[in-house]
Amino acid sequence: MPRAPLGSVGITIDLPGGRKLAVEYDGSYWHADKSDIDVEKSGDLLAGRYLVARLREHRLLALAIEDPGYAELTVHSTAPDPDDVIERVKQWASGHRPQDGQ
Repeated sequence: MPRAPLGSVGITIDLPGGRKLAVEYDGSYWHADKSDIDVEKSGDLLAGRYLVARLREHRLLALAIEDPGYAELTVHSTAPDPDDVIERVKQWASGHRPQDGQ
């Protein structure tokens, strides 16, 4: 199955220090059987020096990604709380300061 090119990221945010944050939303209906694609796209983004925050809808299995530049947050479509989700992403991303070589 062809996947979206790297350039089509849900949301990108420029962070202080020149890093970029990519935010992807994985709804349970569309992403139920797309774990391989999601892992590959996240890997591409991480290789491109993005921080990656994946908002995965409740009931989706966690992706097998072990990288300090990757965070996976569970969201609930039946009880959305966008302010809380934004705050959680901000807290996580603020802990990632650019370092030499990054």
